[in-house]
Amino acid sequence: NLMQRFWQFYSALDQSPHRACSEFLFEQTEVPETTEELPALRLATGADLDAIIRINAQMIISECGIDPLVRDPQGFRARAARRIEQGRVWVWIKDGKLIFKADIFAQTPAMSYLEGINVHALYRGMGYGLRCMKSLSTILLKRSSALCLLVNSHKQELCSFYEKAGFVLRGTYDTFYLDARLTDD
Repeated sequence: NLMQRFWQFYSALDQSPHRACSEFLFEQTEVPETTEELPALRLATGADLDAIIRINAQMIISECGIDPLVRDPQGFRARAARRIEQGRVWVWIKDGKLIFKADIFAQTPAMSYLEGINVHALYRGMGYGLRCMKSLSTILLKRSSALCLLVNSHKQELCSFYEKAGFVLRGTYDTFYLDARLTDD
C-alpha cells in the first residue's frame, strides 16, 4: 500500500520519525444549544500577532518538541501574520488579555478544519473555553457544513472538552513528525 511504500523510501534515507502519536478526529455539524451569553469573538489583527506567535510556539513545542522560534523565526512569524491577514484567526480579549485563540487551517463550504485552539492557562476550568468554542461554532457553521479538529489521544481532558462543545469522535489517525534534512550531505 501507499504508506508501506512511503516508509520504505523514508527508511532508505536512514531517517526515522522525530515523534509519533495517535490522534482523534472530531467533527461538529450542528450549532450547539446554549442559554449562556457567548463571548464576542473577533478576527485577530496585526496588533495581536506577538501574543499569537507566543501561544502558537508553545503549542508546537508541547505537541512535537520543536521550537519554531529557533528553527525558523522569520518564516514562523510570516506564516502567522499571513493567516491573520487572511482572516483565519479568531480571538477573544478580556481585560486586555488574549483569553481564547483558534486558527482555521482550511475552510471550504463543506468543512472548516480548526487547529491551534488555546485558552489562556489562568482562565482554564472557568467555562470561558467552552463558551468561546460555542461562539466560534455558531460563526463558522454558517460558512461550512461541518467543523473538524484533531486531538492527541493522550489528552483525554481535551477530548471531553470538545465533546461538551458539541463535537463527535469520527476516527483515529496516526501522526508522524518527520525531521527535515538540514544539510545536503
